[in-house]
Parts: sequence; structure tokens; C-alpha cells
Amino acid sequence: HIILRKWIVLAEPQQSEKIIQGGNVITKHRQPQGFDGQAAGFLKVSMVVLEAGMPAPSLENLAGLTGEDDIESNLLHLPGVSLSPAVFSLKVYKAVDIPQMDHENLLNRLRNKKKDCADPYCVFSFAGKQAKSSVSYNSRSPQFNEKLNISFKYPSVCDKLKIQLMDEDFGTPDDYIGTIFIFVSQLSGQGGNEFLPTFGPCFVNMYGSPREYSDWPSKHEELDKGIGEGAAYRGRVLVELETKLDVSNGLEVEPVGSADDVRVQPYMQTEEFRLLAVFLEATMLAVEDAQVEFELSIGNYGNKLDDSVSPRPSSTPPTNPVSDGEKYYYLPWGNSKPYVRIDCEWEDISFRLGVLNKLLKICRDLERNIYMLKLTASTSGKGHEFKNSICDILGGLKKDCSPLSKPDPKEFKMTKLDLQVHETRQDVLASIVVECEQLESNLDRPEVILILESFLKRIQIIAVEPQNSMPDVIIWMIKAERERIAYCRIPANELLYFNDENERGEKCGKTIDVNLKFPGKEDSSHKSKFAGMLRLMIWFGRKKEQGEWQELKRTGGRLSVYAETFENQNRLGTWSATKYSRPAFSNANGTISLPKDNFQAPEGWEFSGHWEAHSELSTQFRMDSGCKTFLEDVFENEYRLIPGGLWNKNKTQTSWTDGFGKEILDENNKPIQDKYDVKPPRGWKWSRDQEWIIDLDRAVDSNG
Repeated sequence: HIILRKWIVLAEPQQSEKIIQGGNVITKHRQPQGFDGQAAGFLKVSMVVLEAGMPAPSLENLAGLTGEDDIESNLLHLPGVSLSPAVFSLKVYKAVDIPQMDHENLLNRLRNKKKDCADPYCVFSFAGKQAKSSVSYNSRSPQFNEKLNISFKYPSVCDKLKIQLMDEDFGTPDDYIGTIFIFVSQLSGQGGNEFLPTFGPCFVNMYGSPREYSDWPSKHEELDKGIGEGAAYRGRVLVELETKLDVSNGLEVEPVGSADDVRVQPYMQTEEFRLLAVFLEATMLAVEDAQVEFELSIGNYGNKLDDSVSPRPSSTPPTNPVSDGEKYYYLPWGNSKPYVRIDCEWEDISFRLGVLNKLLKICRDLERNIYMLKLTASTSGKGHEFKNSICDILGGLKKDCSPLSKPDPKEFKMTKLDLQVHETRQDVLASIVVECEQLESNLDRPEVILILESFLKRIQIIAVEPQNSMPDVIIWMIKAERERIAYCRIPANELLYFNDENERGEKCGKTIDVNLKFPGKEDSSHKSKFAGMLRLMIWFGRKKEQGEWQELKRTGGRLSVYAETFENQNRLGTWSATKYSRPAFSNANGTISLPKDNFQAPEGWEFSGHWEAHSELSTQFRMDSGCKTFLEDVFENEYRLIPGGLWNKNKTQTSWTDGFGKEILDENNKPIQDKYDVKPPRGWKWSRDQEWIIDLDRAVDSNG
């Protein structure tokens, strides 16, 4: 007899009776009767029955992968443990901001006829089962209005709900647009505050690979599947989850009624927000051979590489990195720091994020106090100073755990989960206050630090906001104005401004250092283990509150706003205006004509002074500025008549050139005849014990 990797239900003696009424779980306590009980948890086991004296076999390779069998069908049901049949109903209303997923027809381009190149549909998965919506063809803002049903046993061993957006393709596998996981434990109460899982109506944001479309397969496709941290915003879906017991009509997909469609409209009302940032320093950069700029975005606002987005001042000027004299490169911004601003519109969920920030602050303060208390105990023992520290910690914790203010339903549109989470948090904080008062009367308890750590864990559990529809703020390092190199994600609540300092984001308006990282698997495989570091100040809040960003004024800086155009010239002997590839004056990419005479000041503004020519910042530095070593390269030009044949010198072309085919001259201004005739620049000398090395990885120059 053998059981392989089966989930078994842990049961407790039946000391209470749980009655589900109107979606809530009412607990009635009574005396234990027998050994029947409710599910108290799940344990995964492998068991085998052997004869006496037989050796126990290895059970490691007798079943499938451990991550593939966490499903309801692999649950070993025990008699006397009640699991109720239930149904998850996910109402999928709409999706927005979906990136381009398919190639655009050439004929539509010639006709200047825009087409939404995506055929999205939604997939809802739980416990090995899934339900799919219908496909919305040629739409990047589809209206689904469908209900996806999945039946299961409640309570379930599984804790992850998975929502995916897919793009239907013909002849090839469907593409992943984005994936979001939602934990059931965050949607239902625990302990004495149990309620059936519920969610929304609320937008959920999806992250994955960069949005820019390419005909080639994405090298970060695993991010769109939900494997690893998503590096870019991929869109959002408006959903609502409802759980029903002992109810199932057997339908996987149902239409959403018009009444529901009307009911969710207030949840989509938006407020004007503004995201501001000052970039102070950029150093330790992994890019050295091309111009670098930094892009700030929230959602799809600020995405400069997406043609479907209105342009915004969301990126720093392209600048060539300069060596710091050691092994890193930095951007020479000097005393003129780039400033970016993004105006955007989102649902006003400040009533959720303010409480979340307050709970996170309680956790940070308590964690710091526990550390200092342990330090006091190790240095001074548990004497008078130790007890005074405990009294101070308990007094501050009781003050922090005062009742949370309930949002005004007239000002904010709250969901059922908002009300349930508020009640759960109130109960947890109130119980901690009572236990603090009990602990104050008995400070000699040896486990006092363990009790404080248990307080911390309980607050950390409720310091989670499952209905956070505000997208993260993302900073991208962009190379050569088109290639995304590294990024950093910052949760919006950490930057959000509130009048109450306890609710204000931890990083709002403050000088912070952020480390950039490469996306996906590239982060571990990249030859440079460190992508770069930024020092900046970020402020995010409602547009009407922008005047409260006082930290920028305290720096002593003066904010200047410029109109900018780039002059394009080419050189055939002397510099002159280009006539073919680019307009005389344009944007940085040369794609939009921007003549100086066509600029007009915005309403309420006026230009101060005339146009000024500003050179690119790195031109103020010599090429060898800060460098102690340089790598010199030279190209030998030969030809052969047949593949695999002998190489011959080209009599009509100089044998030794630079990477662009330009001949290299010696001290007498004559073409060199050998690589050893190359001399180092004035003030430099060849490194000792260094010889010319043949680079077999790059056998041709930039022209092939």
C-alpha cells in the first residue's frame, strides 16, 4: 500500500460550528463532540506500508514534479472532514492599455489607417482548472462583459488565482500578454473573521516584458507568463470575484448582465494625478558606448517608445556616459539636474493606500524597536533600562494601533472586500492593544521579545492591500534612444502624498537611491552584474496637492522649463543643413520637424530670452577624461576569392584601418604598414607586458 504526494486535510476537534450566512461565516462555539472537525490546514505526504524488516524505498522519483500536482484532484479526502462544493465566479468587464501583439498590415500603413493589432481574450485559472472568455478581435481595449466560473471544494488547498490575458494567433501558439496572481488568503478572513473570498470591482495591473512590438520572439516571454518580476506595464483588467457555496449551473462562461455593467461605472471614475521627479546622479552605469537616458512612467503614461501614447516630458536628455577613472561610468549632469513631469488619471484609491502606508510604518517602527531592544538586552542585560525600553515600545505601539478611520462612502466607492478588510484590521489592532496592556503589568516575562515579534507578524499579515489598482512607478535606462537596458519598479503607495505624515509614502519627496537591474533571466546572465544606480527625488500625488512638495524648494534649486529642438547638419568638407535624411530642426530622433519659428509658449507662459545653443554634456569632457587605460584597436583588410581560400592583401586599399575603414597614419603622416607602427596618443604609453591580440569574435568591421 502506498500514497504518493497526496494532500491530506488536517482537522481540529469540532469545538465550533460555522454557519455561512449572506457571504459571512458566523462561528458558534460549543463543546467537542467526537472527532469530526473542520479543515484546519493541508499537509502533503507520501506514505508506504511495509512488512517488518523491509527497507524503506526512496519516494523521490516515484511521482511527477512537485509543482504540478497542487490541485483539487490530488486531495486525499478523509471521512468526517467537511469540504463544501463551491464556485468562483470572475466577472471580466474590460481591459485597457494592451500593447500591440500582431504585425500591422502594410496596406493599412500606406492608407494611414490605424488598426488595433491584438486579438485578446482572458483566461481564469485555479487548482488546475480554467475558464476562457471569448476573443475580442482587433482591439487593444476590449469589452468582455463575461462571467468565468470554476468549481472547487471549499476550503481549498490552493491559494493562487491566476488571471491571464492572451492574444489569439492563427497557425502559431497564442501569445501571452500578461499574468497576475491573486492570493485567496488575502480575499477571505482568517481566525474569527472568516468570510467567503470576494474581490472588486477593481482593476488589476499586469506586468511582463517591454511593450514595444517586434516581429522576432521576445527574449523575456517568461515574464509575460508570470515567471519572475515583470519589468514593464502590459495593461490592466477590470474584474470582480464572487464565491458561492453549493451552487453551480455547470456553465463555464456566462454573459454579464446590463445591471452589473451599470453598477461598475462608479468604480472607473478617475482623479487627476501628477508624478514629478528630479534626477540628481546616475553612476555605476553598465552602458559606456552610446547615449543614455532615463524614462519615468506610471502605467503607460510616460512611455516614450509607444507611438499610441501622447508625448510627455518623461525622460532625461540623452547623454554620453563619462568614465569615473576606475571601472564605472556616470552621466555628467553637473549643476543642471533633469526634471520630469507626468500628468495622469487613475481611480482615487487613496483611502486604501493611506491605511496601507500607516500599517507599513507601524511595522517598520516596531521592527526597529525590537532590534534596539535586543541590542539593549545583549549589552546591558534585562535590567531597569531594558524594562523602560519595553514600556516606551508598548506605549508607542498602543498609540499606533489606535482605531483606523473609516472612509466616507460618499467620497469613496468601497467594495465588499474593503469593508471586510477594515473590520479585520480593526480587530487585529484592538487585540494587540489589549495584549500590550496585559504585558505592561508583567514586564518580567522571559518571552517578552517573542511576544513583540508575534505582534509584528500579525500586523504584517494585515499590511497588504489586495485591491491596489494603482500601477507601479517604473524607471527605465534606455540606450541609444531605442533599446531598454535596465529598470527599477517602485510601488506607487511608497511615493504617494498625504497630509498625514503617518499615511504618507515612505519615499515621497525624499532623496532616494535606487539600483537598476536587468530584466528577466538577463539579470543573472549579464556580463555586468550591476546595471546602474540612480539618486533622485520623486513626488506622486493628486494634481491639486502639487504645491505641497516642499523638499524641492529646500534644495535651493531653481526650476527652469525649456523648449527644445535639435539642429541636424551633415558635413561634406564643411557643416551644412541636411537635405535628405532629417529635417533641419527636429526632435532628438529626427522623426518630427520642429522649426524654431513654429514654437509657441503655452497659455499663461512667455519665453524669457532667445534661443541658446547647448552642446551635449559629454562634449565638455575629453575622450580620455578620468580613464587610466584605453583599448586601442586596428583592422587588417584582406580578401579571398573563394570561401575557405587563402587571404590576400588588397592592393587598391590600405591594409590597416580603423573600424570605419579610414586609414591610420604614422608620425610622418603616411599609412602604417604594420600594427606595430601604431603609436599611443600624446601623454599615453602602452601598458607593460601587453601584446596585440587578434579578436576572433569580430572578424569584420562595422560595414561587414
